[in-house]
Amino acid sequence: MSIDEDTFSPIERVILTHDGTVTRMLEALTGQPITVTILARYIRGDTLYRTVALESALDPDPLVWATSEVDLQSLDPQYEAILRDQDIGIGAMFWNEQFETFRELVDFDSITAQEQFPSFINANTSKLLKRTYTIYHEKNNIMDIVEYFPKDKFEKFIEE
Repeated sequence: MSIDEDTFSPIERVILTHDGTVTRMLEALTGQPITVTILARYIRGDTLYRTVALESALDPDPLVWATSEVDLQSLDPQYEAILRDQDIGIGAMFWNEQFETFRELVDFDSITAQEQFPSFINANTSKLLKRTYTIYHEKNNIMDIVEYFPKDKFEKFIEE
């Protein structure tokens, strides 16, 4: 998937195409620990739904909001329990458990406040960067994730 260099800055291109752990990327960018706040979590049928905010202790506003849909039939019960019961990011769980995955970027874009942000996002920003990706384990789609990054939070990294 190519990304238009005229539309997105270098740091935005990194954010939108990064295929590793988002929490670790944010810690590298900010130089600060990142915490995961679970905004919503529930199971419907064989799917675990989570909505989270990734935050830095130095900033009261989240750096990222994310939603995930986890296929519980494709996930070992021990990992289901971690995601269901703990306040942990998905990437951190994979890292801690040495769980091998492949991430496929499905789509990325930017959306404006006029286009209506999702209801769980309480952001004082006019534009969000959005990316969608699928996580595979042993060639099985185990989860789909959508992440929203407030564009203005990352503009300061362009000058550094």
